[in-house]
Order: sequence, then structure tokens, then C-alpha cells
Amino acid sequence: MKGPKLYVLVYVLLLGLLAATVLAARFELGVFNVVVALAIAALKMGLVLLYFMQLKDADRLDAMLLTGGFVMLLVVLIGLSLGDYLSRGWLPG
Repeated sequence: MKGPKLYVLVYVLLLGLLAATVLAARFELGVFNVVVALAIAALKMGLVLLYFMQLKDADRLDAMLLTGGFVMLLVVLIGLSLGDYLSRGWLPG
């Protein structure tokens, strides 16, 4: 399937995943709330990367560069968040 029909299908899937996110937030899953939310977010990110950013049909080098950039962004964001969390005065110890 190619063309506008594919993009409409991906859009409908993204809306379905949005509904799944809202539905999952309504249930008390304990520590698994974050796990479920991140798993759904990863699926949505994958759909956007593959189809709307056309990574599915991209050269291998383009895919590697985008993946490397994403990993570096993730490392920076986690590093900044961890630095903020560890520098707070209310932590025990």
C-alpha cells in the first residue's frame, strides 16, 4: 500500500494509540503505568519515524544518522534529568 491511503492508515493507528494512552492512564497499574505509557509512546514514535519521516524508504546511512542523533538526544535528556534529580537537597543519605 502506498500513497495517501498509507498515510491515512498510519494516522488512524496513531489516533488508536492515543486512545490507548488515555485509556491506560485511567487504570491503576502501579509501577507499570510508566512502562505501558512509554511502550505506547515508543510505538507512536516508530510510526512517525518510519512513515512520516520516510525512514522506511531511506538509505542506510540516513537511518544510521537519525538513530545516532536520537540516541545522543536521549543520553543528553536522561543525563540532565539525572543530574537534576541527584542534586536535590531532599534526597535521603
